[in-house]
Amino acid sequence: MSLLDILLAALIIAAIVLIVFVIKFLKDLTESLKTTVDSVKSLEHDIEEIKNELTPALKNINEITEKGAELTARIETDYSFVGSLIANLKEVFAKDKNNPKSVEVSEERINETIKNLKAISKGARTFLNTLRNRKS
Repeated sequence: MSLLDILLAALIIAAIVLIVFVIKFLKDLTESLKTTVDSVKSLEHDIEEIKNELTPALKNINEITEKGAELTARIETDYSFVGSLIANLKEVFAKDKNNPKSVEVSEERINETIKNLKAISKGARTFLNTLRNRKS
């Protein structure tokens, strides 16, 4: 055997070993890809379930938001009514100032009540707007 034959045999053995390692690598890569595909399918299934559960919840939130908007509008209407009522009461009590039997109503207390009603209305509006923005 010559040196060339020995080197050729070594080269053939190295090629065979390399082919075995490439086959093993491709097999491991295939297994890994199968696992990844299974994970993606599972993830798609989970996303579909979440979507199916969230759709009714979002519809409920939308209904609640609409009802809240109606309630806020009603509160604002009532607030306007109360404001005009208080203004009318101020006029009545202002006319009765000279009458000793009249009940004194402090303008400060009336203004404080009006401020409280405005704050409640503003808070309800902010809450409903925040709720609407979260669903979007």
